[in-house]
Amino acid sequence: MPLFIALSGCLWAVRIRDKGVQSFRSLVKNKRRRLLVPFLLTALFWSIPLKYLSGYWHGSFIEIIRQIFLGQILMFGNFNSHLWFLQSLFFIFILAYIIEKSNLRQCPVQFMSSLLVLSMIARFLESRHICFLNIQSAFIYLLWFYIGFYFEHIRERANKLVDKHIGWWIIGVFIILYPFFVFLANKLPHGIGFGYITYYPKAVLGMAITYILCYKLNRITPPRIVKYN
Repeated sequence: MPLFIALSGCLWAVRIRDKGVQSFRSLVKNKRRRLLVPFLLTALFWSIPLKYLSGYWHGSFIEIIRQIFLGQILMFGNFNSHLWFLQSLFFIFILAYIIEKSNLRQCPVQFMSSLLVLSMIARFLESRHICFLNIQSAFIYLLWFYIGFYFEHIRERANKLVDKHIGWWIIGVFIILYPFFVFLANKLPHGIGFGYITYYPKAVLGMAITYILCYKLNRITPPRIVKYN
């Protein structure tokens, strides 16, 4: 999921570079159609009917309706929806619009450090089921969104670095290291924060492995160019 959100940040960077920041009204209209409408339609005509038929909810009809509305639509408390990221991404774009219009990226190091702190706080709150409309998830993943945003600006230089210095043996080392971070995340005591700390290097390492592998494989077998008449 950090990689998916980072890719959205890459595309946001391309959008700003080529066309600038769109108006707030245009942004909301576009993202509402692309993110919230699929989220609601899938919830109403797929997720909710399947969960209801499988006996996921218990209680009277009114109680079940309340659980559906709070847990599947408002994402309140201990929610459960496989398309939660669509709701989160909608709010991420709203936050990104505010950030760009308010010029909050003037000091990148301070800006990204602030996003890291916000992400850790939001992850802690979400673990305590302090959730509403996936706004807390938007603050968790805003960090990855802007990691993708900044990566797009250095992507060509990163590609040259991979070509020059990253061999297949280094990729192998990265792949071996990844289960180590997974082990730390699962085995070390979460009560003193190790689970939260290992999440971030594990996500960065996973994204790096995926990108470098895709880039190198693409260099070996480049995609076919499709010509349209």
